[in-house]
Formats: sequence, C-alpha cells, structure tokens
Amino acid sequence: MASDAVLTPVLLPEALVQGLSPAQMEAALAAYLLRKAAYAYRGIDYDGLTNVAAPPVVAPAMIRFQTSTGEWLEGISEPKIDPNHWRIHLCVEAFAPCDDPAHFGQACACPKRLTGMREGPANLCTNVFANWVRVALLGTNTTITDATRAGRALTSTGGTRLDGGVASLLGCAGTGVTAATVADTNMQTQTETQAAVTVNTVSGTGSSGTFTVTFTITATADRAYTEVGIKNITTTTAYNFLLTHDSFSVLNVSNSGWPYSLAPSLRKN
Repeated sequence: MASDAVLTPVLLPEALVQGLSPAQMEAALAAYLLRKAAYAYRGIDYDGLTNVAAPPVVAPAMIRFQTSTGEWLEGISEPKIDPNHWRIHLCVEAFAPCDDPAHFGQACACPKRLTGMREGPANLCTNVFANWVRVALLGTNTTITDATRAGRALTSTGGTRLDGGVASLLGCAGTGVTAATVADTNMQTQTETQAAVTVNTVSGTGSSGTFTVTFTITATADRAYTEVGIKNITTTTAYNFLLTHDSFSVLNVSNSGWPYSLAPSLRKN
C-alpha cells in the first residue's frame, strides 16, 4: 500500500551501518521506533537517551500465544490492577450564611446559596487506608501509623482484633498549604471536625459500583479551606487513623459574613 507519510531522518554511526546486515539494520530501526513510540505514549520525547522516568502504562494490550497443538491465538489482555479503581471522586461545596443572623456560626437546615465548589477525581486513599485493607480484609497483622504518628499494632483475629473495631468516623477540614500525599497520617492544619458522617449504600451494576460518604463542616471562624479528610476511631483505645486526605484550591468560608459551611462529599468508584 502506498503511503505519503514523511519519515524523520535518523542519523546512525557509519561503523554501525557497516557492521550490520540489511536485515539486522531493519530490526534495529524497528526496535528503536517501537521504543520511541512507547515513550511518546507516556509523553516523553525519546531520541536514544533520556533521563526522564517512564511511568508504567495501565491499559489493555494485544497478546498472542501458541497452543500445544501449534495454533496461534490472539486476544486482548485487560490490566488486573488499575490505580484508577482506587480513585475517589471529591466534591466540596461552600455555602453562603443563613439569612437569619441568629444562625451565624452554627449548622441549620435553612436554604443557603452555593458560593463555591471544588469537584473532581482525586487519589484520596492513604497508605493508612491500604493497611486497614490488609489487616481488616486480608487478615494480615499490621502496624499502622495513627494521627499522632505512633505505630499501632492491629491484629486480624482474637480478642484484640482491630483494637475493638471502628467505633466512629470523623470528617475533617483544614487550611494546610502543602499538597496531600498517600503517605499522610494526619491533616496538616486541622481546624474543624464533624462526627456526623454518613456512609451511604453501594449502588451499581456490571463492573461499576459507587457509594458516597458525606459530612458538613461549619466554620467556627473565617477560614480559607484547602484540605479535607476522613478518620476512623477505634473502639478500645480510641486510636485515630487518617483514611483519606485531599487538598484543593482555596475555598473561603466565614462564620459571620459570606461563604460559610463546607460540605465535602466523597464517592468511592
């Protein structure tokens, strides 16, 4: 099939050209172009050498293998582990104060005007969350760092299992300025918390399901909120563990004038 595509010239050392047969030269160029294409797929301009780390690609791949009878089979290999499966959708909303000045600085059920929103997917699950999965779901005794930076040895069985289990959840908001990471074990600058955290039921069919975790933070002073998180509190010793943490651009909230209550909503995909 004829093609009008213009190929980019490739400069090769003369000694290399003279030392390779035409077939070897064709194979070397094909390998180079495949590698260049693989780097380009990751957003890296590759010309033989690069000092940029290439992240792994999580995507379906064409596979081909030969059976014991000599027959070749082809198919598509889907990734078994996709980091996006652990992604959480974050929705944070800031509301104007209640029209009744008597309600300033406190939660109320009165209608309020939405004044700001931060929404989108975020990698909120911390290493603490992952370790809770290991001990609670996978039965592996694990030492987990709590919000005081102390290591807490949690067991998966016996009378001390999970330090008595999860007694409650705590919704948190703060004003930290450093971007959240999965290694975080506490909020940066926690300002308010909310013990009334609602974990809703799972819905979904096929290969997709979601559930929401919601809570409302009421500012106790003028705030420039930049972070939210969820902690669980154990029953026996009341350890606090930061399960999720996310940072976002500033949402100004006040308890006596304008944008007021903060309402984070997390959806686990």
